[in-house]
Amino acid sequence: MQELDPKTDQVRSTITTSEPPPELGGGIIDDSRVTITPRQVSWETRMCRPQWARDSHSIDLTTLRYTSESVVQIAMGPEMSKETRTGRCRRI
Repeated sequence: MQELDPKTDQVRSTITTSEPPPELGGGIIDDSRVTITPRQVSWETRMCRPQWARDSHSIDLTTLRYTSESVVQIAMGPEMSKETRTGRCRRI
């Protein structure tokens, strides 16, 4: 995990740990990805706590439209619960 200086965008500090930070909800983080392009910012986290869960989010930088999707494994079985949210950001 890297902390950036908001004024210079330079890396201020780097933290390496096998324990996920509390703000991510605990559990074991299997995969985490952030993608930034001139048109879109998106981020996704896949976890096991102990059931499988995935949260993905994206913001279209042209329209400020926000989309979020959460998928969680139900009762450790093959079924998945899926929730999608959309909206518009007032500002970024």
